[in-house]
Amino acid sequence: MNITPANTDVFIATQYKGIYMSKSKSWPAINIDLPKGKIKVAVSACLLGEKTRYDGEHKSDQFIKDALGEVFNLVSICPEVEFGFGVPREPLQLVGDPQSPRLITRESKKDYTEIMVRWAKNRALALKQEGIKGFILKSNSPTCGIRQVKIYDQNGNAVKKGVGLFVLVLKKYFPFAPMENEKRIHNDKIYQEFIKEITNYLTSEKR
Repeated sequence: MNITPANTDVFIATQYKGIYMSKSKSWPAINIDLPKGKIKVAVSACLLGEKTRYDGEHKSDQFIKDALGEVFNLVSICPEVEFGFGVPREPLQLVGDPQSPRLITRESKKDYTEIMVRWAKNRALALKQEGIKGFILKSNSPTCGIRQVKIYDQNGNAVKKGVGLFVLVLKKYFPFAPMENEKRIHNDKIYQEFIKEITNYLTSEKR
């Protein structure tokens, strides 16, 4: 199976019929009236098997690729790699106020907040123009984490109250688009709710 690089075109996951297997669970096929393969959902590149993480590895998620790939056109994104950070790279972390965090490298303490926010605004506009209708993003990421991302204070103590810097920008440009992470989407109720929210989002756009 070929994976489209994070900063280029669209990746369409392999299609399966019947039951979708994810770790120890089985998942029913999605029975919903949607134009299969037409609706674009942005997914963190590492979840699609691309080695874009800071440590040079991936976090490939078969359920996302197979079950959701059966219904949606999965668009691979990685803000850190697309921004220009290499692989592997020095890890980033969020520091300071959870409502307005700073994005800083862990060891060298370089602050990339402003330049990342400017880049993220342009990327969000491009994703909007591309027709993205939803997001599934990597949990705990200082850029892509949707909830409970670690925020560090000046003494190095962390609390899980943050939102990734890229997501903070996305929420301003996609206030009604559904967003989930790879851990929660494995819950059947949340999975079905995500599909429903996509449908509602499409309906609201037509009004």
